[in-house]
Amino acid sequence: MTGTQANLHPTEPEAASPWWAALTMAERLPAPAPQSGQRPAGRAGQRAARWREQTAFLDDAAYAAYFSACGVDANALALLLAEPTGDLAARGTPPAWFDDLAGVMRLLGDERTIDGIDGFLLLAEPFLLWAVDRTRARLAPLVASGATLPFAPALADSTMLATLAGQLAPMVERTLVLEMHVARMQGELSGDTPEARFAAFAARLRQPAVRRALLAEYPVLARQLLTRARQSSDALAELLERLAADWPDLVATFFPNADPGPLSAVAFGEGDTHAGGRTVAILTFAGGARIVYKPRSLRVDALFQRLLHWLNEWGADPAYRLLRVLERDGYGWVEYIERAPCATAAEVDRFYTRQGGYLALLYALYAGDFHFENLLAAGEHPMLIDLEALFHPNLLDYDEGRPDHLAQQAIDDSVLSVSMLPQRLNFAGGAAIDISGMGAGGRQMTPDKLPVWEGAGTDEMRLRRRQMEFVTEGHRPTLGGETVDVTSQGDAVARGFTRVYTLLRAHRDELLAPDGLLAEFAEAEVRIVARATRLYSLLLQENSHPDLLRDALERDRFYARLWREVERTPRLARLVAAEVRDLHDGDVPIFHARPGQPHLWDSRGELVPDFLPHSGLERVTARIRSLDDNDLARQLWYIRASFATTSRGDTHATGQSSRGSVQDPEPPNSTADFLAAARAIGDRLAQTAHRSNGHAVWIGLGLDGGDSWALN
Repeated sequence: MTGTQANLHPTEPEAASPWWAALTMAERLPAPAPQSGQRPAGRAGQRAARWREQTAFLDDAAYAAYFSACGVDANALALLLAEPTGDLAARGTPPAWFDDLAGVMRLLGDERTIDGIDGFLLLAEPFLLWAVDRTRARLAPLVASGATLPFAPALADSTMLATLAGQLAPMVERTLVLEMHVARMQGELSGDTPEARFAAFAARLRQPAVRRALLAEYPVLARQLLTRARQSSDALAELLERLAADWPDLVATFFPNADPGPLSAVAFGEGDTHAGGRTVAILTFAGGARIVYKPRSLRVDALFQRLLHWLNEWGADPAYRLLRVLERDGYGWVEYIERAPCATAAEVDRFYTRQGGYLALLYALYAGDFHFENLLAAGEHPMLIDLEALFHPNLLDYDEGRPDHLAQQAIDDSVLSVSMLPQRLNFAGGAAIDISGMGAGGRQMTPDKLPVWEGAGTDEMRLRRRQMEFVTEGHRPTLGGETVDVTSQGDAVARGFTRVYTLLRAHRDELLAPDGLLAEFAEAEVRIVARATRLYSLLLQENSHPDLLRDALERDRFYARLWREVERTPRLARLVAAEVRDLHDGDVPIFHARPGQPHLWDSRGELVPDFLPHSGLERVTARIRSLDDNDLARQLWYIRASFATTSRGDTHATGQSSRGSVQDPEPPNSTADFLAAARAIGDRLAQTAHRSNGHAVWIGLGLDGGDSWALN
């Protein structure tokens, strides 16, 4: 940064009514109710109609139920939609964030500039300056303490700018493209080329009056930029404070044999943001060593390493590599795992044997969400790098009178629910992807059409939507510079699964004892994945549309589409209010549970009592007690079936052509042979049937409408 701070007269947000439009529906309701005589008319009436017409609300009952879940009366919404912003300001109490926004507004004409900030990001420059100043102020006591710190204070500035700039840029783009097009049509942009006119528009974004006018026109955007700036500042300062406090233990745990040197880089964004913009970060030190910082409790991670230690002591073959974990209250540090190749085919075999063993352990623990991003191939060792989703419930409600629901429940209760086995996910329009921990590989196309800019850097920028290529790598082993084809590894996975499954059966009494290791998980924090993260990500991606940035009530309407899934899963109704609040904060909503209790907690620690029909510990205990030969055979069938889906439809699971010549079997010798074969078939059907309420269904393999096998 260069320049000095200008001494401008502050612009107080509470004195200007536009800022009040950034208050959400929930935030407007605690204030005194609007006058009862107000009724929606004109544009307000149209807005009220758009709320009701959403496909999320199938009928009036669903419409009323949504507002009830949000703690709102549907009639109150109509009054809020009709209320002028000035009236809201007159009856409300200014929220605390108004003071922070006033601080940003004082920087609109600041003489300091930030190197590398140009284009649309110039609108966000005051927020970047404010975040840097805020971070410096918080770290000042630590820097002034005289203690030897493992980082240079200047690193906080550069990290803050690099991290926050990447977060704020996509927030402003869509709005500024719209404003640029308006300015061009009105003849306000100078320049003979599209590039020159873009530069002319960007230059205007340095003017305090232009910045102020744009932020006042889009107050929700102003609040969004402020929220992320505050969150990022807090997250960085918090990390550095914790690094300084934990440094002696960090060195002893992760670097006992060599001084790592001072901190040289912090890379945030290794995962979604949760709970106030917090996210996983990778720290790199001058000597090249790295560690992983996780801003959540790591109790479950540490206990899982003890489980692996037990498996090794019980005779796991091959043995498992343990991950070093340093627990702290509400956060922790984890060993950084380097990806490495396998040197021999035997190492590849051991890799997949271990992965099969992991699968058995995760199946026993009702684990989920072990897709490709949560595994890493470190030579012959598959490493699980995110263990939040253990003791996971099944939140779906099944109609046991419907055979299709019975079949889906059987699949959801199987080893497939871990999300590690190869599985093709089919989407509308024929798109199909595999994001599993074993099967995802190579280059795939996103199932959704994502927004991309055409003509970037010109005044002809346009948003287009197209499927984008994404690469899944790092989770599968390599040999001789080539990624190993998982199709041929089914036997190794089945072998490893059987070994660990057998160990768990043999030692279940020790594991399930009142003072056993499983009981220690009772108060550990685990994540409950209430919905597919993909849905949250799409909502956050689309919430920067200019139409949603003038009044936060429009964003509330946009987020109401969360109600669509409530018809299938009614219990989600209790989570919607917390989900909407997190989305307004720019975070992926997150919920936690403790395996010993049936309750949930949201991102702010607020209790959702008795949300689960059974605690996670009850479910896992029942599963481990039910491990037997029949269940083992059933799960092994699912494993083999999942590997069969990696083959094309013109081959059997063995890889042989289904269209070539087949040798005729030997004919039976007698009626007794016929009867014996019939009994064997009947016994097999009886063994593999899933029954409920007089129905029986079987899971099998069939073509998915193309040339690929699928479970059906």
